[in-house]
Amino acid sequence: MSCDFEYELKFDGNGAKGHMDPLSATKHVYIDHSSKNIFVEDAKVMLPSSTFSNDGLFSRSWYIDGNVRGFNELYTLTASTTAYALWQDPALYTLDLGC
Repeated sequence: MSCDFEYELKFDGNGAKGHMDPLSATKHVYIDHSSKNIFVEDAKVMLPSSTFSNDGLFSRSWYIDGNVRGFNELYTLTASTTAYALWQDPALYTLDLGC
């Protein structure tokens, strides 16, 4: 027996211009009655870079369910939710060259 749960990750520019299509993923739950084991395949998505535009600011990451998540990070969906673009002024960006 198996059950599938469909989740969707929507993207919000957080005041910026543009649009990004949502991502969807499916969580699969398999029940092996002979061994009485439950197997779960999580609903994972790779977080894309933001394509939103926000007048001189740059997007550095996403804010999802109370946590900051980076671009190209593998994220496990446990429910449908929204990712909000986080913005930073390039003048406030610091670069550590390790020197």
